[in-house]
Amino acid sequence: DPDVKNGNQCYPVVVDGVLYITTAGNQVFAFDSVTGNQIWHWKPSAEQAATFSKSGIIANRGVAVGEGKVFMLTVDNQLVSLDQKTGKLNKMVPLSESVEGVTLENGYYETTAPVYYKGNVYIGSSGSDNGVRGFVHAYKASDLSPAWDSPFWTVPPKGQDWLANSKYNGGGAVWNPPAIDEET
Repeated sequence: DPDVKNGNQCYPVVVDGVLYITTAGNQVFAFDSVTGNQIWHWKPSAEQAATFSKSGIIANRGVAVGEGKVFMLTVDNQLVSLDQKTGKLNKMVPLSESVEGVTLENGYYETTAPVYYKGNVYIGSSGSDNGVRGFVHAYKASDLSPAWDSPFWTVPPKGQDWLANSKYNGGGAVWNPPAIDEET
């Protein structure tokens, strides 16, 4: 696709012989991992792609796969659910609906690969270079509703705890996929 930009940073995922990748510009491809033939390709709408340019970021680090769905985060802070077999859009939800202030205008963007585990999709945050507070949050894979009442913040609110006497006010973004510790 000529709209795929340079700067690809995807962690490929292979499930049942199908290779899933994302590209810069938040496109998703599914390939037969043996033949290399393309099975499907999902591309954001032109309107959404135009919004991406506001972030100044083009990277996307990959997908999670579970429950017959492929999950991806978009640079404009949305969680996407695609049908695993066809690539058709199931649902797309803005993260700002469950995490207040997570918008491009506030310096947030999403480049991390989500992680699927036992019915939930776990996401990190990106944007600490813009001074945002980092967080990890979880969504139900079935309908993309929040699995937690609030995110786990990796940095306290401005002026509190160790930030009380700091000239800095953000950081701690989780732009690499979060790890799952099954022992805890």
